[in-house]
Amino acid sequence: MPMLEMKITGLREVDNALKQLPLKLQRKVLSQAASAGATVIKKEAKRLAPVQTGTLKKSIVAKKKKGSKAWFPIYLIGPSQQGWYGRLVEFGWMAKGARFIPGTRWLTKAADNSYKKAIQKVQDVLRKNIGKEAQKVGLKVGSV
Repeated sequence: MPMLEMKITGLREVDNALKQLPLKLQRKVLSQAASAGATVIKKEAKRLAPVQTGTLKKSIVAKKKKGSKAWFPIYLIGPSQQGWYGRLVEFGWMAKGARFIPGTRWLTKAADNSYKKAIQKVQDVLRKNIGKEAQKVGLKVGSV
């Protein structure tokens, strides 16, 4: 499955506020933010997915990568097993007679089109949920 990696910088105040929360709540807030950002890209991927039968479009998922040692949850966005051929449509394939059929790069275009909106969504969810979780545990967090 093709993967997009995003790095968000310039959120020092969010980082400082996040560190005031217990580790379990930090992970919860980060997971919510990463999921929201992945959903933005998933929606764009569904919009741009080539449609013949609709199977590829329906199969697009954003799922959390298991076993990652990263501090921030990693989401993989692309077709599930049902849309296995999505990688062929994305990157191309060799047809009979050794003729190459080029890919359409629909998933790459979806990531390129929506990564700024996804980053903004991650920032918004982090700011909102850090304050909400801090209130639940009785912490006063400065402006985020």
